[in-house]
Amino acid sequence: MELITISGPARVGKTTLANMIAREAFDMGFIPMVLGFAEPLKEEAKSRGLTKEDNPKKYREFCQIHGAMKRELDPDYWVKAFEEILLGVYEDELEDLKNNKGHWERCVIIDDCRYENELSLAKKHKGTCVYLGPGKRLLEDHFAEWRQHHSEWLAQEVEDGNEEAKAMFNYIILNDGDEEDLETKTVTMAPIWCNLQASAPQNLPLELSDLLEELADFMIIDDMEDEDEEP
Repeated sequence: MELITISGPARVGKTTLANMIAREAFDMGFIPMVLGFAEPLKEEAKSRGLTKEDNPKKYREFCQIHGAMKRELDPDYWVKAFEEILLGVYEDELEDLKNNKGHWERCVIIDDCRYENELSLAKKHKGTCVYLGPGKRLLEDHFAEWRQHHSEWLAQEVEDGNEEAKAMFNYIILNDGDEEDLETKTVTMAPIWCNLQASAPQNLPLELSDLLEELADFMIIDDMEDEDEEP
C-alpha cells in the first residue's frame, strides 16, 4: 500500500490535488482511494442519522462537539480509529494477492491531514507527506475567524515560515496558478510520491521551474554514479 497525505490551509485545493493524484495512480496500476481522517467521525454521525447532505447544520454541530469531546479524552482517538481503516486496506490487499488478482496494490490519498499526530501516523506507515500552500494567492475567507481554529494551526505555522513545521513534510508545493498548473505538478510528482521513481530531494523548491531543475540535476547525478560503477 502506498500512502500519501495532503496538508495545507482550508480551501487551498487539497481535495482537488487528491483527486488528481488518484487519476495518476490509477493510470500507474494502483487502486486509488481518497480518504480523510474524518472518515470515522463521519461514520459515527451517519450511524445517528446525520449526514452533511440531509442536515448540514446538525451534522456540523455533531462533528464539532463529538469530535472535540473524543479528542479531549484521548488526543489520538480519531487517529487510532483511522488506523483501523488502514489496517482494513492492508487486509484487502492480502486477500487480492491470495486470489491472484492482477491489480491489488492500493494508493491511499488522505486529503485532510491537519494535526501532528496525523502526520506521525502517516510516517509510521511509511507515507509521503505533502504540504500544499497557496503562495501569494489570497484564499477564500482568508481573514475569517474560523481560520483561528486549532485545525488550522499547523498550516499557519508552515505559512509563517516555521522551519520545524516545514520539516515535517517530505514535499512542499504551491497551488498558486490555475488547475492546469496544479495538474502539471501532479503529473510530475505522482510517480515519486507513489514510489515508482527515485525520490527527489525533500522539501522541494516551491516553483515548478525550480522543481523540475532540481529533478533534472538529481537524475544527472544518479547517471554519473551509475557510470562510475561501470568497469
